[in-house]
Amino acid sequence: MDKFDKILQEAVQGYEAPYNAQAWANVSGQLGPKGGPMKWIIGTAAVATLLVGTVYFMQDEEQPQTNVVTTNNNTEPNITETELIVSKTDVNPNTVDANGNPIVIDPALNANGNNNSNPSNNGNGITTIGIEPNNGNNNNNNGNNAGNVTEPNVSITEPAYTEPVVSVARYNAKFNSTSLIECAGNEFIFTPEDISQTAVYGWDFGDGTYSNAKVGTHTYTRSGNFVVSLVLKDVKTNKTLSTSTVDVVVNPKPVAAFAWEKTNEIIPTVSFINLTEDAQTWAWDIKGMKTSTDNQFDYTFRKKGTYMVELTAENEFGCQTTIQKPIVIESDYNLLAPTAFSPNGSGGNDNFIPYALQIMDVEFTMVIYDKAGATMYQTNNAYMPWDGTNYNNNSPAPAGAYVWKVQFKNANGEMEFYEGQVIIIN
Repeated sequence: MDKFDKILQEAVQGYEAPYNAQAWANVSGQLGPKGGPMKWIIGTAAVATLLVGTVYFMQDEEQPQTNVVTTNNNTEPNITETELIVSKTDVNPNTVDANGNPIVIDPALNANGNNNSNPSNNGNGITTIGIEPNNGNNNNNNGNNAGNVTEPNVSITEPAYTEPVVSVARYNAKFNSTSLIECAGNEFIFTPEDISQTAVYGWDFGDGTYSNAKVGTHTYTRSGNFVVSLVLKDVKTNKTLSTSTVDVVVNPKPVAAFAWEKTNEIIPTVSFINLTEDAQTWAWDIKGMKTSTDNQFDYTFRKKGTYMVELTAENEFGCQTTIQKPIVIESDYNLLAPTAFSPNGSGGNDNFIPYALQIMDVEFTMVIYDKAGATMYQTNNAYMPWDGTNYNNNSPAPAGAYVWKVQFKNANGEMEFYEGQVIIIN
């Protein structure tokens, strides 16, 4: 029995025609008294044959298969999901799953009423999906709600569409600087945020100098405000692709300078004179021997040799300049003290005093010690030298070696200490 026969059977099943006595009498009269039963049977067969022929004609004409329910004199087709005829072999080539497999709609998958809208791959490269039936949740009880049509709910998973990615070269000329404020003579380093291998770089440092390096470096020799610009250009057309600028400030440096002089040719005491302008602080350095932050100072070199003197000047911007000069000392210096004397009254070399004490005109203290460390003599007068007498008992000191020590305050206000050895010769 095909589907249409089943629908017809369901439509006429249980139907009983109402009894009409007059109509029945008319039929019996036409059949006559004789052969009544047989004639009735033949008539019934004829009617059945006519009905079957009509059904066959309707099926040949491929009329829509509907289940008609009449309510309130309105005849509406009620189509349920079981009436949707879909072929498993009907594949939509434009509908594929995420793996590129064609999708087939199979209503049989939901014959039991299960909601199976998720596609499943059956292993043969074809994804099959089912039809979601309406289980009566919208007041369509088993499809018998008059005048309503239950449409199949088909869930098809389509592959997500991804926009094609078009690679577009983007050029960025923005750059960073190690500093925006520097002192003249210090180096700036300008680093681009993005470095492109397909663009030409052009730096303009604002002081008439240029560079085509990808990372710009520049040292300004003069102070001022400068605009640093970077231009990226196309390699082939030289067309400007991107530009960027940064303002930098270059502060001036002080010009460090100094001079030096000896106040006495025989004494290696040197006065250092600061000639620096537009500076606030100074730092002197005689390598390994003396440092000072004074504007000017004196220093006495005790050993012969060449000494490098350095001056660093700093201005209000924190900018510094350093300058160095060499100084040559030709002989050792120990207050020009003699190494021996003979206190015999001969009138020549009878006393001992470092000669520098008589030249410098400074306040000092000199002490003479014997080998045991006992004090033999002491003075603070450059014109009262030691005559070789032990001032403890006013007796002549025996011949031999004695130690002398001198200390005084120099022109810088610093204490200086000297010592040496002198020999008494009788």
